[in-house]
Amino acid sequence: ETGEEVVVPMDSGLAGVSIAARAAVNVADVAQDPRWDASIDKVTGCTTKSFLCVPIFRQKGDLVSYLSAASSEGLERGFVYEDILGVLQVFNKVSPPDADTTSAMTIINDGGALK
Repeated sequence: ETGEEVVVPMDSGLAGVSIAARAAVNVADVAQDPRWDASIDKVTGCTTKSFLCVPIFRQKGDLVSYLSAASSEGLERGFVYEDILGVLQVFNKVSPPDADTTSAMTIINDGGALK
């Protein structure tokens, strides 16, 4: 750990794609995805293999934040349903009372995860 703060613009990388699309993004191998921003890997010294991002919006539509999970283990198919449910459990715990948690679950359950 370097202790260095890492700031990634909200419109950058896969998180930016997730926020702009208002949908979950689940990528099995980020090295094969040109949208991946490896700046955090450079700072941490880790190599991300798989990445999942779920944006959090208020019911009135403005962005609150996003939750992301990264794996250096190299999940063959990206994060699976159980992983996504785990992220959604955190989502429900950290979201403000007026967060649109239903739409995030609907996006994932309807197969809205982008590749």
